[in-house]
Amino acid sequence: MVAHLPALGNGFTTDDRSLLVDNPFLRSARGLPTLLSSEMFIASGEPTLTPYYRPLSSLLYWLSYQGLGARAPLQHGLNVVMHMAVAWLLVVTVERLGASRAAAAASGLLFAVHPVGSELVAYLGGRQDMLGWLFALAALLVVSRGALGLRAGLLVFLATFAAISSREFFLFFPPVLATAALLRGARAGSARRAAVALLGSGAAVAAATGLRRALGLIPLVPPPASPSSWLRAAATVELRLLRDALAPTDLSHASTLPLVPGSAALAVLTLTALAAAAGFAWLRRSAPERLAAYAVGVAVFGVAFIAHAAVLLRFGYISDRYAYVTLLGLTLAGAAAASPIAREASRGLSARFARRMRLAPLVLAVATLPLTWSRDLAWKDDETLISTMIADRPDDPESEFARASLALEHAGLDAAHPHCLRYAEARPESDKAAFCLGAWLLAHGRAREAVPLLERYVRGRPGFAPSRRALLAALLASGQLDAVDRWLALLEPDFPGASELVEARAELARRRAAPPAAPDRHPDPR
Repeated sequence: MVAHLPALGNGFTTDDRSLLVDNPFLRSARGLPTLLSSEMFIASGEPTLTPYYRPLSSLLYWLSYQGLGARAPLQHGLNVVMHMAVAWLLVVTVERLGASRAAAAASGLLFAVHPVGSELVAYLGGRQDMLGWLFALAALLVVSRGALGLRAGLLVFLATFAAISSREFFLFFPPVLATAALLRGARAGSARRAAVALLGSGAAVAAATGLRRALGLIPLVPPPASPSSWLRAAATVELRLLRDALAPTDLSHASTLPLVPGSAALAVLTLTALAAAAGFAWLRRSAPERLAAYAVGVAVFGVAFIAHAAVLLRFGYISDRYAYVTLLGLTLAGAAAASPIAREASRGLSARFARRMRLAPLVLAVATLPLTWSRDLAWKDDETLISTMIADRPDDPESEFARASLALEHAGLDAAHPHCLRYAEARPESDKAAFCLGAWLLAHGRAREAVPLLERYVRGRPGFAPSRRALLAALLASGQLDAVDRWLALLEPDFPGASELVEARAELARRRAAPPAAPDRHPDPR
């Protein structure tokens, strides 16, 4: 609670407004069917085409809006409470998996105050991840108990399905649960326990993907990439998320990550596997009762960079809030190894000094607080977040786009245009700068050139009203009346009564009703 008090004074940032403040589907119970059957960013105040179907997260937004309204301190307070719940449940899970109570408490304390937590706690959208982890940790607690029967399998199914319905990351969770079931408890029944865990969680994955298909949602398909690209992306993401967890000095809500070379990627992943295997072998000899917690932590750590490699390949950047998963995995593995390491380190030390060493986690947690407070305050509002990103990562292409956003807000299109150009040159596969570039061309009388850029932007973000207005204006200015008709037919069902659509429909009717211009009887001979 102390670590994240500054978050209570924050306002709304990034997509908080479209998902919560300005979301018409949260206003009454009439919006619930749409929230529960549509992609999260489609059922929002600014519809965007993304394949994120998160019905439980959408339901949480609805419940929080009904109970707390659009009062920022109360909404941020809910996020703080959720993070506290995740930290507490993590401590219980670590202890249940075999770590000592002292190690579980110390690792949970460091997890609770770590600056990476700010990326979820200080940002309202982070509750999607935390909600998923509450269910995922509940599933881990189930499989860490005694014999797993039909009832336990059903609980694993329900908890995993709920986690997936909060965030797609948990589609990758069955191997983590199987690892916990295999290594926790009596060795004689371990294979049966793992089978129950895999069947329950695997059925949840099948049910979640089947529900998506039945609702006709945007397909959740991996980005097209070669095996080499996947390997490089996984290593790149691992290095970034590991740095976020160990040296969180330049956290950002969008970090561009160039893929590491293939040879370096192979070396990174090989060293990771060797280090994990060495730790496993050492614990198996020195503290076999801690093995389950360690193995589950390593599995979570591995799933973190494998799952988020797809995000990097699709968008070219990732959010540092994904390091929450990495931190959670390191907490599990670190708690398992802490007691044996402390036991070895305390040999030859006086009993008094060894007792004082137990205070080290508390001292480290207190020393971390200023960094966490600072990161919480960076999420105060959009301008503060953007300014912090530019200061921390000045050479990142995403910071160039951030400069464009600031310039557009304060000085207009002409000031933003150079930054948009530089971003488009650095990230030609991204459509984020297309609106800025298209609107600038339209403002400078180059409507026909603006149309392809604005069409590209509106296809992916149809809910952004200024881009719809700019596209229709460009089409009308360039005389593409049939294209105006097509776009209106696409947009009007989703945005009935939108002023720019009504105006464009009226202008289209006026132009089509107007008599054709008479031919010039004295054409210019040139």
